[in-house]
Amino acid sequence: MAMAAMMVASVAMSALQTRAQNKALKSEQRAADEATARQVNELKRVAAREDDIADEQKSDRAKVLYRDLGSIVAAGADSGVTAMGMAASAGAAGAVAGLDLARIESNRQESRSARRAESVSRIEGNQARRAQTKSKIKSNNIAFFGKVVGVGMKAHSAFGGSTAVNAVSTPTPPQPPWT
Repeated sequence: MAMAAMMVASVAMSALQTRAQNKALKSEQRAADEATARQVNELKRVAAREDDIADEQKSDRAKVLYRDLGSIVAAGADSGVTAMGMAASAGAAGAVAGLDLARIESNRQESRSARRAESVSRIEGNQARRAQTKSKIKSNNIAFFGKVVGVGMKAHSAFGGSTAVNAVSTPTPPQPPWT
């Protein structure tokens, strides 16, 4: 009877240990999920701030262009520059401003692309970690049930049963008295 109690206690301890391991794994995964969510949200916040900065830079550049155009028109009117000359000067100023705006937008797009790639990388890394956690939990559960089966087999053999698979008990034929 003491052996049966020890076997039951062994299975109970194994169950508690497996449960604790699985709980710790789930807790670690929950913490990783929360950290990933915080990181992705921070990337989104930075993206919004950089978009605002790019919009401010474009607005500032447009103001500079309008000021330059005003200066060109005023200078041209004072010095008697022809309409064609003023148009050429204004076109050059507009081209420079257009290049500046294109550079600002290009930088914003490159930055956004890098943030998006980093965000995807973090999410995929967390998904891989989640898959590993699930695998570890399954492995813990399988190991526990393997131990339960092993204890059951020991108990069966300890109490006179056969552990052979498909064992059939065949009676031994009576032996003749002369042997």
